[in-house]
Amino acid sequence: HSGETYFYYTEVLEPLFFDTLNNKRPDDITIWEGIRIPYLNGGLFDDGRDPQEMIGGKSSRIRILIPDSLFDPNDVNGLLGFFNRYNFTIANDTPLEQDVAVDPEMLGKVFENLLEERDRGQSGSFYTPRPIVAYMCQEALAGYLEESAGILRETTRALFDPDADARLTPDEAARMNAALDTLTVLDPAVGSGSFLIGMMNEILRLRHAAYAALHPDAPEPDAQTLSNWKEAIIRDTLYGVDIKPEAIEIAQLRLWLALVVDQTLEQARPLPNLDYKLMAGNSLIETIDGEPVLTDSVTAMLGMSVQPEQATLGLFETDHERRKLDEMRRDYFSASPEERKRLKPDILHQERRIVATALREKADSQEQIIRRLGKLAGEGRGTLKPADTRKLNAATAKLSRLTDLQTAMGKPDYVSPFFLYRLHFSEVFERKGGFDIVVANPPYVRGELIGAQKDELKITPLYRDVYAGTADLYVYFYARGYHLLRPGGQMAYITSNKYLR
Repeated sequence: HSGETYFYYTEVLEPLFFDTLNNKRPDDITIWEGIRIPYLNGGLFDDGRDPQEMIGGKSSRIRILIPDSLFDPNDVNGLLGFFNRYNFTIANDTPLEQDVAVDPEMLGKVFENLLEERDRGQSGSFYTPRPIVAYMCQEALAGYLEESAGILRETTRALFDPDADARLTPDEAARMNAALDTLTVLDPAVGSGSFLIGMMNEILRLRHAAYAALHPDAPEPDAQTLSNWKEAIIRDTLYGVDIKPEAIEIAQLRLWLALVVDQTLEQARPLPNLDYKLMAGNSLIETIDGEPVLTDSVTAMLGMSVQPEQATLGLFETDHERRKLDEMRRDYFSASPEERKRLKPDILHQERRIVATALREKADSQEQIIRRLGKLAGEGRGTLKPADTRKLNAATAKLSRLTDLQTAMGKPDYVSPFFLYRLHFSEVFERKGGFDIVVANPPYVRGELIGAQKDELKITPLYRDVYAGTADLYVYFYARGYHLLRPGGQMAYITSNKYLR
């Protein structure tokens, strides 16, 4: 285009995302006269997510130039022209109407395409069709309700079948609600979030059935109730981990879309903060040199109340009190942007303090070995038996790895080489000792492509029974998922047919 202009992104979209949707305004007013837009928060519109640059000692968003023609509704090659070729719906909830329209399922496709073909072979991520997701979630829930609420699998299965005229008794409905209130579900390879969205939809279906049984005169819940159910499912039930931070962002976006899809302007509520529900990290590794990062003495710190790092900036008087990590995370879920900025450093500080204590304990024990062997060498005039020399070399190498990790942890861009479930999701293990359901389409990566983490997998006790040089990555996901379940928990995985051989 000759004479191209670049105003729409900077003058409409940036103020919309970073100044409007992210800020509370009286009566939802905006800089555009007569237009009301709800406050949504959720960290989704936090400009801290965008690339930053330092200008005069202050960090600010890097300026992005996008031509206005891209947003011209009459331009067939523009963004809106592209979208106009599709029907859109943002209903996520039925596996049966796949031909009708494009929906958040499209985000899953987008995620798949973001991973280039070459990359996909290495990360082993594949998109799971929705009917399969629905079936797996239904089966896991039927198993969970049979085991924890005494409701027959056949009864639950019938509730999922649109052609069955199934009803619950009021007693079954009450038992089902109680079991769903404490349910926890993990996807350790969450990708674009298909299984968490699937779980939410199937749980909602069960909530509807229970509601109808308990309110025969008014069997349909109102919009407020539905909204409360969705938020509670995301807050209390769903957890996800993925090694790719961009996958976590798409999964968070899908959960936010699921929350806003059926709200009017009047019903719109601030979106929750999902940073501690969906987290980036290496799902498989919770060890250093085959030993758990979190020792027993460090695990005891999880349940302790701590003084907030920034107590002087207290939001309320009670902020000066000591608080537990899981309570801070729970508050964070529904915190305003101001509260979020104060809570996040406290949570991060406490999590890092726990990991640092663990690393220090490990370093101390290696130093003791080195001192003891040094003393032995002194007594033997500087010579050690070959076995002791090996021990000394191993301890020195371990100590240097631990020291490097401790140094790296102090840096702002630190990415952890492990994911500590018992630290980040401590409330789940405190309540039931593990997750009720682990559901996933684990990544498929051939043994020879697994790379550096293979050395750690080989010496980790958890994988001792499944380790083989040729084992596909999903095999380790089996062991990991099984280990994260509580006794009597349910596991639903997609597997290759090789597994049966």
